[in-house]
Amino acid sequence: MSDNHNKPIDKTIFSMAVLSVLLVSIPMMMFSDTIGAAIINVYDFVAINLGIVFQWAAIFCVGFMFWLAFGKYGNIKLGQ
Repeated sequence: MSDNHNKPIDKTIFSMAVLSVLLVSIPMMMFSDTIGAAIINVYDFVAINLGIVFQWAAIFCVGFMFWLAFGKYGNIKLGQ
């Protein structure tokens, strides 16, 4: 077991992550009806116009991850 729980939190990265979440979630809570309709419109556009492209992109990403995991790069350790 590693000692990752003893390492201090990087305040810059933590604050940027919190700020990003707040910048997205607060407007969504304040204008839920308007943003909800916009999200539905974006989803409909992607599903109708880009459906097959989106599916092939997902298939490619999954295939690439399997190639990385089970290929010669699968044993490379990321991090300490």
